[in-house]
Amino acid sequence: MRAISMLVLVLLGVLLMSGCLFTKGVDESGRTSDEIMVKLMDQTIVATLGREAASVVCKYILYNEGETVTAQLGFPNFYNNEQWGEKPFYNFTVKVNGEEKFNSASTETTQNQAEKVLASVTNRNWHVWQVFFPSKAATVIEISYECSYIDNQGVLSLAYPFGTGGSWHGPIKTGKIVIDHGGYISRDWILTTEDGAEVPDYFKVTKEYDQAIYAFENVEPAPEDEFVFKFISPWMDDRVKLYEAVSGIKDRKRLARMRNEIFARHGYVFKSTSYRDLFNSQPWYKKNPRFSPKSLTLEETSLVNKLVGLEKSTQQ
Repeated sequence: MRAISMLVLVLLGVLLMSGCLFTKGVDESGRTSDEIMVKLMDQTIVATLGREAASVVCKYILYNEGETVTAQLGFPNFYNNEQWGEKPFYNFTVKVNGEEKFNSASTETTQNQAEKVLASVTNRNWHVWQVFFPSKAATVIEISYECSYIDNQGVLSLAYPFGTGGSWHGPIKTGKIVIDHGGYISRDWILTTEDGAEVPDYFKVTKEYDQAIYAFENVEPAPEDEFVFKFISPWMDDRVKLYEAVSGIKDRKRLARMRNEIFARHGYVFKSTSYRDLFNSQPWYKKNPRFSPKSLTLEETSLVNKLVGLEKSTQQ
């Protein structure tokens, strides 16, 4: 698949989930990163979407097949630089075997030497810290953070530079990326590969109404491999861009579900059996017998009218 530069991702509107990797160079014993025998046995990325931001939790299980080593690991914070002028990553924490190693709320923010080198080479800021890998033992690294959304043309993106996983020794044994979007939007607002979403072929995809799971096993990703999850937010500020985005959907039934979901988020009690069954099965749905059309904001009412117009003009 094509490689995507960071600048392009930002223009598309990207929330970035970034993979762990070794920094290039040598460890304390003089071994290069290519000689470090640490395998990535499993990685699980869970992103929970909210209206204003997403919470991301990354868990990596690694196993050192070689000698005991202390190595530097890096995690890119692509929006924390002068080029884009803002810092959407916050509440960034790192835990190694359950012990907190970094917390953006309490840790000194001055760049260390490794972070300066990576920033100069990649033009992106990084969090870099040391990890001790005992021989013939597993190490668990957990990274969590929150990130605000950036939008363009009504489409938001959530990207994972999967190629960084190739920095480890051998293939990644198992892993999955879980997008928990049910509390924010249903799968009808999620764009498919036909709509421009980009997912490497080795992912096995399972999509539920409120969650999407992308699983894989025994994969050694190419450096350019990128996972890009795209979706539309019914609550974005730029309504013109939003209307342009929804206008690209040509499925009448899908448009109808999207329209009715706006009402469901306010507790509308449906008379239709199909919609009643659909929304009653969602944990976020709370019936509101006192619902009134006035419960909708002006922006939501305008979007409903736009969706009605699209339904009428769509033949499928």
